[in-house]
Amino acid sequence: MFLRFNRLNRCLNALCVQSMTTSAHCRRCDTTSHHFQQTIAHLNEDLKPSSQSSDRPFLSDKLFRTEVLQSVFTLSQNVVKGNRSVDQLIESQDFQQLCQTIEENVNYLRNRELINSLHSFLLMGTDPNTSLIQNLENEVLWRAKYMTLKDLLQCLSYHVRYQTTEQQMKVVNEMIINLVTKLDNAEDDDDIIQMVVSIVAIVFTTHLSLWRSLSPEIIQSMESMAIEMIARSDEKQFRVKSLSYILVLLSQMNRRTKPLIDAVVNRFTYQSIDPKHYKEKYLIRMMSALSQLNYVDIAFLKKASDLLCNKKFLNSVTPSDRRDLLVAISHSNWSYPRLLNEYIEKITDTNNDFSPQDFLVFVSSVARLHSGANYLNDILVNYVIPYVKREDLDADSWLLYVWSLSIIGCAPINCIKSVMNHEFYKQLMNFTDSPMNETMNYKQITHKLKLLNIKGVAEIEMNEKIDFEPIVAKNHKTLKREVSLEKYRKYVLQMLTSFEPNISTNISTPFGFTIDAEFIINRNNEFLSLKEYGILGGDPSNKVRELPPDFKRCAIMCFGFNDTLLGETGLIGTHELSIRSCVPIRPVSPKRVSLNPKHMIAHLIFTV
Repeated sequence: MFLRFNRLNRCLNALCVQSMTTSAHCRRCDTTSHHFQQTIAHLNEDLKPSSQSSDRPFLSDKLFRTEVLQSVFTLSQNVVKGNRSVDQLIESQDFQQLCQTIEENVNYLRNRELINSLHSFLLMGTDPNTSLIQNLENEVLWRAKYMTLKDLLQCLSYHVRYQTTEQQMKVVNEMIINLVTKLDNAEDDDDIIQMVVSIVAIVFTTHLSLWRSLSPEIIQSMESMAIEMIARSDEKQFRVKSLSYILVLLSQMNRRTKPLIDAVVNRFTYQSIDPKHYKEKYLIRMMSALSQLNYVDIAFLKKASDLLCNKKFLNSVTPSDRRDLLVAISHSNWSYPRLLNEYIEKITDTNNDFSPQDFLVFVSSVARLHSGANYLNDILVNYVIPYVKREDLDADSWLLYVWSLSIIGCAPINCIKSVMNHEFYKQLMNFTDSPMNETMNYKQITHKLKLLNIKGVAEIEMNEKIDFEPIVAKNHKTLKREVSLEKYRKYVLQMLTSFEPNISTNISTPFGFTIDAEFIINRNNEFLSLKEYGILGGDPSNKVRELPPDFKRCAIMCFGFNDTLLGETGLIGTHELSIRSCVPIRPVSPKRVSLNPKHMIAHLIFTV
């Protein structure tokens, strides 16, 4: 189509619609609509067809083409900002003329202009089923194999946000297929490398359902591409932000692609990176994502923790980020004193902005990590407990708070009694009528076990008798153990079957723990009958006979790698509590025995 090109100055003035509409809108001026209609009318007057063959084609002139397409972008921004009504815009004949003109000249657009135009129309809410969008998308599909890497990446990053029609999904798939093909022969261009690492993550983070629509081959190709780009990147153009996006993506998709995770972790841990690229929020996101993926690397955790501590990160990160970090390190069993001390230092600052929710996450984390700081109890008593009230937390959170304080060993008796009453129990378990007749789900079983743990602490360590009927039961329900640990537990018990009937197994204690095996033995490997001397089972109320000299009552509890602290010999707080609760007569140091090479351990607990 040939268009009259005789009044370019008027067209350029028309394309200032953004500033006029914005300023008029801000002043709530009635001239907003007038300005818009006038400028669009002027623009379309310059876009009308001309019979004069001497005029140049509409899009053959770079300046005019750029200005016309810029007007589309300007209109889309005004729609997004609320300065224009999309319905009024679409109904405008002038706007329809503008769309028709671009649609009929789509083949004159260059690749980048085509991509940007399509994005602008989608951004302003144009129906994807209109002929304009269909033609623009068809043109993109036809040109995809001829586009450069940068054009493909830009189109992918724009279009992935709009996946409502089959053709739009086809566009994204075509972009990815051509992207993977072209990357095999790509030059080591720093910009391209950085764009690939960033866009691969950002695109799928923006629209996670897209990942599920791709074939396994394409997904594997994308992951291989990311690994290659990470390996190519150097210190100069490397960004921690890019790697954090990749890990967040994998965690959200629950996709534990170990080679890709290894590439990210190794790139961060063992290669030099410009310090200015270490942003606290990205370090925290990486640690959080890895914990969700159950991926543990002590070298990575130590480096990330040291970097955060060096930056005094608690002074700059958001409350959400500092909570996410605590959850991440506790889930990873990463008991790193320097990191925990940063939180303690912040809490003891009288100007701290910690909320009850912040205190809850801190207490539950240090309880799991079983922090050995001698002054921790004093910190909690003076700076945490006075600032967390029952009304600040819901029932689930309050139980977690009291349970965590019990594990640490500093739960006030009034807090313990607050969870041992029928009103709280009914609210916690969500029972409507009789709680004893309900079939408990996983969450309710967990709640009851925590209450039993608290009861054990109160009775054994505080000499406070807790007589709360709903939780009094010796054969309580327990949670299933992970497959590898259960397999190991059966292996241990099988070794002891030859000593039956002098060994009792699967003993349910009144404090929410299960003892895998109990027996009475001396140094000469001589057993005594449990029928004759009784089963203690971690319950001080059980009637048992006094043992002959040189004999000891032993208990076995099996734990796995996930039950231990990283880089230390201790167990996580819950299991430390189970050992404390299972030796009610006189505890001694448990002996840890490794019976196979798979990081499984069995604790022998002796009582006298």
